[in-house]
Amino acid sequence: MATVNTSTNKKIPFRKAEHLMLCLDDRYQVESDISTGFQELQFVHSAFPESTISEIDTSTTWLGYKLAMPFFISPMTGGSEDGYRINRDLAQAAQKARVAVGMGSIRVLFSYPEVLNHFQIKKFTPDVPLIANIGAVQLTQYSPADIIQMVQRLEADALSLHLNCGQELFQPRGDRDFRGIKRAIVHLRQKSPFPLIVKETGFGIDPATIRWLLAEGIDFVDVAGAGGSNWIRVESYRSDGPPQQDNVFNSWGIPTAYILGALKDCAAHLIASGGIRNALDIAKALALGAHLTASALPLIRTLSQSGSEGLVAYIARLRHTLLSIMVLTSCPTIEALRQRSLIKNSRFVEQVAQLSSFSEYAESR
Repeated sequence: MATVNTSTNKKIPFRKAEHLMLCLDDRYQVESDISTGFQELQFVHSAFPESTISEIDTSTTWLGYKLAMPFFISPMTGGSEDGYRINRDLAQAAQKARVAVGMGSIRVLFSYPEVLNHFQIKKFTPDVPLIANIGAVQLTQYSPADIIQMVQRLEADALSLHLNCGQELFQPRGDRDFRGIKRAIVHLRQKSPFPLIVKETGFGIDPATIRWLLAEGIDFVDVAGAGGSNWIRVESYRSDGPPQQDNVFNSWGIPTAYILGALKDCAAHLIASGGIRNALDIAKALALGAHLTASALPLIRTLSQSGSEGLVAYIARLRHTLLSIMVLTSCPTIEALRQRSLIKNSRFVEQVAQLSSFSEYAESR
């Protein structure tokens, strides 16, 4: 596969447009070679559910809003003309489907304030949460006051801080210095008047680090595990020269389901993303305790192919399948589904046990 040529002096909006093009072009393999781990889990079928689908309630509450289902359209990109259109269309679809939605990274606004209108989309989401988004490394470059002011100008309901060290390392002119990020996150948490979410971007966050984040007052952690989009792979297509990563990172990261399995006791503060591709993945993530589930790539592709109304229909199909799963597991509510036990194969049990036992990150703090 030929790479997408990119000069080192291109502006951020142009880079964002390239990201979109690569993710929407079927000629490029942008997903991870590793599996999410959800295929190692199985529900116990209920032969006598004693319920009717009309009485099943898929709704949940998040950030003070009642959602039709525990689902969040994850941020993908922003800062280009296509990025604005996608942000707007995703927001409109989220409002109609009654699910949460995130906007692309607002980092661009600190260098190119002229694209502010690309992110002013709260008017499209009066009844659902709108989440602003910025790289956590940018917290070391901008003051909490500047970031808080920007989020408030956008009228967002919360701010997501994404950890994308893997992507940055392989991005032309990407960040290379990741010192001070943890301290900056804590500092912002102390100042922020709105909820904060910390998320990875497809390689996962280990359980010890998630526990530390929650102990420091972070409201939600999006585990964003391996099994979905692989941003090192995306950046390899943008390189001027030969691929930088020799495919060794195609299976990099911690599978999403393993992370959830290791954090059952604090799952109420977790968002499950990273390879969520269908309603069964959603149901399994919720049965592992997640408060919310999230996805990006399939929704962006659906939007590109079928428009905003097509995306609304796609989310409606997800919800209908989730309803059926809840009938067949005797779960009348989402909270009941979160309490439902799963059959776990030996590999899942072993991997979760190993992951739970790792404590070196916690001990180093």
